[in-house]
Amino acid sequence: MIDPDAHVSVLDPDDFDEPPQRAAALTYPEPYDPRNRVFQRQAASLLRKTRLQHRPLPGDVVADPAPAVASVPRAADLPVAACPDLDRHLAAASERDRLRTQLADVERRLEEKSTSLTRQFDQISTLLERWGFLRGWTLTERGDVLARVFHESDLLCASVICEGLLDGLDPASLAGLVSMLTYEHRSKEPPPPAWFPSKEVRERATKIDRLARKLGNDELKVGLSATRLPDPTFLALAYAWAAGESFDVVIAEEDLSGGDFVRNIKTLIDLLRQVGEVAPDPATRRAARAASDALFRGIIAASSEVGAEVGTAVPGGTSDGSP
Repeated sequence: MIDPDAHVSVLDPDDFDEPPQRAAALTYPEPYDPRNRVFQRQAASLLRKTRLQHRPLPGDVVADPAPAVASVPRAADLPVAACPDLDRHLAAASERDRLRTQLADVERRLEEKSTSLTRQFDQISTLLERWGFLRGWTLTERGDVLARVFHESDLLCASVICEGLLDGLDPASLAGLVSMLTYEHRSKEPPPPAWFPSKEVRERATKIDRLARKLGNDELKVGLSATRLPDPTFLALAYAWAAGESFDVVIAEEDLSGGDFVRNIKTLIDLLRQVGEVAPDPATRRAARAASDALFRGIIAASSEVGAEVGTAVPGGTSDGSP
């Protein structure tokens, strides 16, 4: 028994002078677990809110007699009361109710997740069709390029390649421009003004930035996160290193550690090698491969060999330290 104050007690038939009568009906919280303290408090709260129909005492004046209440058999009189495994069955029923509640919650979350994935798929499909990478369920030539680019800004990288913004450049200039897609300035200090080796490279960098902003706007329109903008901060260093400058000269006045320089060059080499495989223009493919070879020298090659010796996968080299 539970009273309105959530106090629980056990009653036997000897505790009643006469059979108890039902005064109201209420629905228990789910899952049914009378041993659980939370269940007990919830049941007591429901009991306090329930309007009880009390039997009139002798001498009370009653205008309209209360309707007859169907007799409810005592639990001890039910056939199930004789079951020797009653407690085990009740525990199993309680566990069943708990699992049903859990299953319903999992199904609800799966439905929400499925809806979210479907919406995201539609958003991406719309964007890819708008940018010419997809036509219905078929990849276009631009889509074939995108499918072979592996980068956090893959859609921007593929767009830059397919728009020809990397075509007709020497290897060092190409390395500098591609670094805009791989480098991200993370220091709290503002980056130094960008330096460009030629007017042509400056114009290409401006076009890449405009393309990225247009892509970001379209991504936001369909409900996706915008691709981060290109960063020209590393362009001068990438160009100088690809052009053959020494390590000391390249980072002499730069607020960049040797480790950060090596890491960024290796990331750049990885993307240049991809450009060397997927660019539609054969001359651009050759220039990209030449740029990656020019970058893979000195401290970059040495660090790759050291990483290979200790079993570390290095973007700039194979497991045996070779390019």
